[in-house]
Amino acid sequence: LGFYNRQNYVAAREFFYKALDVHPYFHLARRYLGDSYYYSGDFNGALEQWSYLQEVSRGAYPTVGERLEILEFHLNQYSDPGEQSYLRKYDSSTFRRVPLDYPVDVAVDSRNRQYLINYRDANIVQLSADGTLLNQFKGPFYDPLKGPIAAIVHDDLIYVADYDADEISVFRTSGARLRSFGESGSGDGQFRGPSGLVVESGYLFVCDAGNGRIEKFDLEGNFLASLKSRETRLHQPSGIAGNGRGILYISDKKTGIIHVMDIDGNMLDSISSPELQEPRGLEFSGNRLWIADEKAGVLFYDAAAKSIQRMTEIRDFEDRPVLWNRVFSVRSDSRDSLLISDYGAHQVVMTTPEAYKRSGLNIKLQKVDVASFPVVGLFVQAETRDGKALPGLSRKEIFVYENDRRIGGVRTDNMEPYQKRTNIVVVKENSEKLRSEGLDEMIPSVLQPMLLPLSIVDRFKLVRSGEQSRLIYEGRERKQILKLMSTGETATAPSLGMSSYFAISELVSEIGPRGVVLVVSGAMPEDTFSPYGIDKIVQYARAQQVQIHVVSFEQDRDLTPLYQDLAHRTGGEYLRAFDETALKNLYAKIRNHTDSRYILTYDSLAGQSLKDRYVDVRVEVHFQNTSGVGDGGFFVPGE
Repeated sequence: LGFYNRQNYVAAREFFYKALDVHPYFHLARRYLGDSYYYSGDFNGALEQWSYLQEVSRGAYPTVGERLEILEFHLNQYSDPGEQSYLRKYDSSTFRRVPLDYPVDVAVDSRNRQYLINYRDANIVQLSADGTLLNQFKGPFYDPLKGPIAAIVHDDLIYVADYDADEISVFRTSGARLRSFGESGSGDGQFRGPSGLVVESGYLFVCDAGNGRIEKFDLEGNFLASLKSRETRLHQPSGIAGNGRGILYISDKKTGIIHVMDIDGNMLDSISSPELQEPRGLEFSGNRLWIADEKAGVLFYDAAAKSIQRMTEIRDFEDRPVLWNRVFSVRSDSRDSLLISDYGAHQVVMTTPEAYKRSGLNIKLQKVDVASFPVVGLFVQAETRDGKALPGLSRKEIFVYENDRRIGGVRTDNMEPYQKRTNIVVVKENSEKLRSEGLDEMIPSVLQPMLLPLSIVDRFKLVRSGEQSRLIYEGRERKQILKLMSTGETATAPSLGMSSYFAISELVSEIGPRGVVLVVSGAMPEDTFSPYGIDKIVQYARAQQVQIHVVSFEQDRDLTPLYQDLAHRTGGEYLRAFDETALKNLYAKIRNHTDSRYILTYDSLAGQSLKDRYVDVRVEVHFQNTSGVGDGGFFVPGE
């Protein structure tokens, strides 16, 4: 169990097998053996052990049965979570002395905290993930918001489009204003009614409704370009969304058309339908583009069917239909729940996929740390059944038990300091192909933009993938990193599989944002990922919540889908080696993939009288009418 809690899962498996050789029906060893298979990326091995345990114990371990069901659910590529259903609403009667008469938008941060934007009272209301009032603010007293109409959160900063003031205000999540930019006018960086905004590919795009254009800024607010298509005129751009791959969707309220363009302003397509009347706010969630239409209500665009459809009727807990009046925006949180701002009905309605209300949460107790006993640390993953993280939980929703005794005073906010440290492992393919084509010499210039933002708290490792996998550097000296990128012996068929697995293993014990960057020629076939294979590497990365980003020179275009699949299945990005913009933003992508685990700490009830005895630990999470349980344990250490 010591190896397991130190996250050395391969060694732990050997010891659990030895225990089972002595006691074949030792259920605890069997359960941890299954867990060790899971966390080392062998999902089929986990299924085998958990299934056997369920059979011989006749279902005596409900948490194992739940794990088994969820893993089978994952291996079947998930199921449809269903249509949206009513969860709750916010209006002026929800919070005492907090006006919410004319809501126009809701921004959601990485912890699922919600920021309700109120136009008439020009304030921002901050709520926790469960809807508890946390704060309200409107800027400094000498220069408050005038008429905010749209907002987004990016990198824990709130960007607010102030329609009446013709400017963009940037706030910290604490409510302090960091800066503002823009003024009234038609020149560069000026606005006549900024009405929507989005961050896409590292740039801020703002709908300038009165001037019929989209303005492009860097994240500091410096003007870069005005996007105006020569082919199609924008009349009143009112809402904007990005698909995360450099494509923008812009709603034109006056014409009832949604335009599609790239981040350089090239018009790619347009979406029109009789259903679209006065489209305003846009939001990507799941595979849908949600559309807030002032006249038509809530719609969505199905890209596969290329059709606009109305949202299924929403009925509240008293079975009354929710009637839309003037919907200004639709936003989503990490679980694909929607927050719908209805300006005319003076309320924000929150909905959630129906399946999430019926099914339990996926709670995993990954590790128990007793190094500072009697203080115990628990590393907990909290997800929906389809693998979406549940950030923002507090001790009001998390309950810890030792040997069925409830623990008080559990601390749940211990992860926050670690989110400032980015952990990166670069795997560099040392192939004869890269060397002979002269591409090795280009790698330093290709990767330099990713290395420039490395800070003193970050952790960086470089793995060379030749015939063997070798960790050749650990540190932050950029010149040394870039020098090592183009040196070393080459191999005809580098061991990309062993190197990728090794890189993930190097990140398992790290805390904070974590990512693997695989630098490849793009010409190595799938068998270079042996002995593990693509599937097991993907499973290992997903079990550890590590994204794999692939930087490819695309020397064999027929193999491009292989590398794209590896990246996308782990939540990472596939980048072409000479795409300067994408590579410049790669560090930020890794840093923004925050560690979604919770580090729970508490004072154990187990005293020295229980030295060397096993203590069962159970974690329960109750959130938005659903719940889940994860369990684990530890042996009480000696003095």
